[in-house]
Formats: sequence, structure tokens, C-alpha cells
Amino acid sequence: MPTSGLHSSLPSVLENHRKKLEATARSIDERFEEIQRHARRVSPRRFRQFLSRLRLAAELLLDLKRGEYRKLPWATASALGLALAYFLLPADFIPDFVPFSGFVDDALVLGLVFAGAEADLRAYCRHRGLDESEYF
Repeated sequence: MPTSGLHSSLPSVLENHRKKLEATARSIDERFEEIQRHARRVSPRRFRQFLSRLRLAAELLLDLKRGEYRKLPWATASALGLALAYFLLPADFIPDFVPFSGFVDDALVLGLVFAGAEADLRAYCRHRGLDESEYF
């Protein structure tokens, strides 16, 4: 079975993925204040660790973008980037303008991604010398 087409398209796929990841990181960097304002709408008492993980994930992606942290698998970086982008989009499965319910889908998506990325997020905490108990 010929595989040359697959092998020749792999660099293109990886380059497109890298560009999308860089665009997401730039968007997070440029919209960090908006991310913080968006996160403040969620009750900090109930979601303290959730908000800490949100901030940790954003910082991780920014450090990845800057080249200050390189130990993150591309699948984790993609999942975190897409989850944060979904969180920022006001028009998603349940629009964010719907009181309380509008953030349920955002929290669900982020919660699932954070659970899957927990080992990588913990490794990043250790890399930065952060107390993991603040996030997990």
C-alpha cells in the first residue's frame, strides 16, 4: 500500500497545527485581560481551583509560545488551546449570556480537558516551582 502521500502530507499537517497553536497562544496573550474578566463572572468561592487551573493553563500556553517551556505534548497543547478558545467564545453550545447556564458547557469542556491534562499541568507546576495543591 503506497504511503508516500501520507508521509508527504504529514509535514503540512504538522505545520498547520503549529500555526493554529501559535494563533491560539497569541489570542490568549492578547486577550488575557478579557480571559480574567470572563473568569471573574464565575463564582470564585465555588470554582477557586477551576479558576486557578484556567490561569495555569493560560500561563502554560504562553510559556510554550515563548519557548520557556517545551515539555508539553502537542496533543495536550492543542486540547488546552482549544478549550481556552471555547471558553472565550460567547456563542457556543449554551451562549454565555444565559445567566449561570451559559458557563456550564464552558466548565464542562475545560473540566474534561483539565482532567486529561492533569499530569502535564502538574509537571508544569513542578517546573515553575508552584504548589500543586493550589491547582489540584
